[in-house]
Amino acid sequence: MVLLILVCCVICVSADTSTLWGPLPDKVPDDQQQQQHLRQLQSVAAHFTSHTIESGGTTREFKVYIPSGMRQAATPPAGLVMFFHGYTSSVESTCGSGGPYFFNPVQNADDHNFIAVCPQGLGGSKSGLNCEGCCGAPAMSGVDDVRFVSEMMDNLRDVTLPGLGVSYPTKNVLAIGHSTGGLFAYRLGCELSGRIDGVAPVGAAWDYVFGYPNPMTWPARCAGKGVSVWNAMGTIDYFTTATTAKAKWRTYSENVLACSPESVQVTRPSSTVECTRYSSCAGIMRSQLCIYDGMGHVVTQMDSVHNVESTKSAWNFLTNSSSLLPALLPTPVPSSTTTPLPTLMPSTTRSATQFASSVSQVDAKGICFFLLGLAMLV
Repeated sequence: MVLLILVCCVICVSADTSTLWGPLPDKVPDDQQQQQHLRQLQSVAAHFTSHTIESGGTTREFKVYIPSGMRQAATPPAGLVMFFHGYTSSVESTCGSGGPYFFNPVQNADDHNFIAVCPQGLGGSKSGLNCEGCCGAPAMSGVDDVRFVSEMMDNLRDVTLPGLGVSYPTKNVLAIGHSTGGLFAYRLGCELSGRIDGVAPVGAAWDYVFGYPNPMTWPARCAGKGVSVWNAMGTIDYFTTATTAKAKWRTYSENVLACSPESVQVTRPSSTVECTRYSSCAGIMRSQLCIYDGMGHVVTQMDSVHNVESTKSAWNFLTNSSSLLPALLPTPVPSSTTTPLPTLMPSTTRSATQFASSVSQVDAKGICFFLLGLAMLV
């Protein structure tokens, strides 16, 4: 009995949600959170203007950055890019300075002359956007975040951007997101396909709900409604494998965008990044998946380690303003060797390992101390 109590004590002292149950989406080490949060707040406050609208009876917030050159030269914007944070993250992480989930929107907006918009999800310290199935309060309570984004776009067009002295772009309206924010971008590409020209999910796969048991209904409504996609995934991302991400991307490309399986091409923009794309899809649709060797569930390593930066690469590919990056060794895949699409498990199915890694709302230490108390009673 004494030995059992001692074991429980050791486990409880060392317990952490990431070690017992798998890592949380967008989790930052505790010893870095405060400093990063302060830096990010300062960065967002310095560059972005804050705006609110009422949507579904709730006050919703979003940030806007207008490149100074756009105002000074009175040039029309080349586009508008919305950056969506993941579960437990925020606009500070996605659009502020530093941190593993930073998309560097200010620099890219300046370089490419687009308007940067950063919407904030609901849920406090565990905020997110409702991609269905996962995760947190917005998904569990059915928050209509698609409506929020649509109404935010209306506000940008009719109120906010005219008030800032710029016009709403007529093309190149993109949605970029990380983790559940990336899955939400996929959802927007389906449900707002008439208003969005392309999506760029990072650390997220089409129709994959991060191992959660709850179903997603919107993918079934996407046939013929999708938009161009630039998808990115690391080989050591703890939420899914690169193999699964590639299979899901192929399903989206061929079933939703009507891309031809015989048109697959492979390039290596860097020694650690392999990009696969379809050269023939319906209409003007484009589709590409880039796999980053040795990258986890992060964003900033795409630039600092692999030299294939997320926002720049997504912008160039989706707007077709240039080739993604120089193709070092283009290798068309012969039709005779094209691998047939695998039979994918439905989103409602997950393994025991996926279940263990997805329990992100459970307090592991609380469970440990409960077991400790039970052992003492016995």
